[in-house]
Amino acid sequence: TKDVKLVHSRGRSFFSPFFVIKCIPRKDNGKRFTVVVSTKVSKKAVVRNRLKRVIRDYIRIHLARFMPGDYIISVRTQAVGKLALELRDGLEQLVFKTKLVVRDS
Repeated sequence: TKDVKLVHSRGRSFFSPFFVIKCIPRKDNGKRFTVVVSTKVSKKAVVRNRLKRVIRDYIRIHLARFMPGDYIISVRTQAVGKLALELRDGLEQLVFKTKLVVRDS
């Protein structure tokens, strides 16, 4: 909880139509993620959990490519009702644009 509050208050923010990413770099090679989907996004837990699953799956697949750091990925209301492919593409565009991941060579 303490670390999440630190990232939320002091982390660098990056925005897209579907997501907000806040991050703080780490000196060690650790990578920690928190996925936040508020009840303001959807009152239905099924919808919120689906969004979290899609994001966590993307992170799991591309974990090695992320820069070391603590990340908070918040989902915006525009993400509700989008296909998983659209959400993954939106997240990928955001992390590449902000250079939070390294491209495969």
